[in-house]
Amino acid sequence: MRLLVTRPEPDGAKTAELIGTLGHRVHFHPLLTPEYYPLIGEHKPAALAVTSRNGVRALASWPESLAWRALPVFAVGDATAKSARAAGFSNVVSADGDGEALAGLIRKQFDPSTGPVLYAAGRNRSQGFTDALKVTGVDLDLVVAYHMPGATVMPPELQVLLRSGSLDGVVFYSRRSAELFVLLVEAAGLDEIWPNLDLFALSQQIADVFAERPVRRIEVASAPREDAMLELLGKAS
Repeated sequence: MRLLVTRPEPDGAKTAELIGTLGHRVHFHPLLTPEYYPLIGEHKPAALAVTSRNGVRALASWPESLAWRALPVFAVGDATAKSARAAGFSNVVSADGDGEALAGLIRKQFDPSTGPVLYAAGRNRSQGFTDALKVTGVDLDLVVAYHMPGATVMPPELQVLLRSGSLDGVVFYSRRSAELFVLLVEAAGLDEIWPNLDLFALSQQIADVFAERPVRRIEVASAPREDAMLELLGKAS
């Protein structure tokens, strides 16, 4: 298949390469660019929470975090947990799921009386984790650690691919990327492309973005992990 990958760097190129090894022809056009923020104010966490690898990158860039390397780190999934360990955090556990699963992991394994959990969050983020954590009694120190500004117009070369029917499908790893893609398609007057595209989503939450679009088909990975997405794409034709 001829597939479009819009996942931002620094993970997108590697994802495109992996998908290419499955026999697909991959076009890589990231629509989001990460920007990391410094830590402002005084924070004394008893544990840390991350829901993305960009959260880990922001967290690790803060000089203050050098003193936090032994704190419990609760990661949304295995890839995020792996990034945290690579950044020097030694006590990392993975929820192997979504934001609600992460909140459940913290509820089971963290003692709220020890202090707050610092969450290195994106500016544009799903509320699933924070909403689920509200009922646990955990004091959450939410720090906006990074932003993912998106393209304001569809890149011309991508418009050419879409208008010419040179793509069979698009792969989405985040709801934010999916929402931005829809906005850019509409702004470019490309609504006619939907019936010609297969969409592959890392989660049902991402797939729901396209509920009102007449796409040819939507397939969802069996779990919100890259290995599950690759398994899905390995069967796609």
